[in-house]
Amino acid sequence: MTKPKGVISIKKANALNNEWTKTRKQAMDKCIQDETGGKIKEDNRSSWWSLDDLTAYIKYAKKQAKKKGFELNGFRVYAGAYNKNNNCYCTSFIVPTAEESLGKDGNGITESIDLAIKPLNRGQGGHPPNASYPNQ
Repeated sequence: MTKPKGVISIKKANALNNEWTKTRKQAMDKCIQDETGGKIKEDNRSSWWSLDDLTAYIKYAKKQAKKKGFELNGFRVYAGAYNKNNNCYCTSFIVPTAEESLGKDGNGITESIDLAIKPLNRGQGGHPPNASYPNQ
């Protein structure tokens, strides 16, 4: 089997995670502490979905895209946050995308657009929430 495009080494993943920790963690933690009055000290920093949930969502998204006249070409992951009764925490959600032509002159330039299909959310956060990659 050929390695999929975009696969990075564990060393590179660690470097990316360490850079996030160095440049963003303190600000994110301060934000959640301010928002919750200190009730929560550190924000969640990962999301997890089961293979069954992802597989089912891919099938769902393909079917919904087809109904709307699109062919699914991928997914975009967005960061989100809940803020209910000072129980703030971050989450991620997945949005299906399709290729769309730019411009009316048929110049062949395309972009991936978000489709108006219900996103996949409800991923499980990391445990503990502040666990960095790799969580071993």
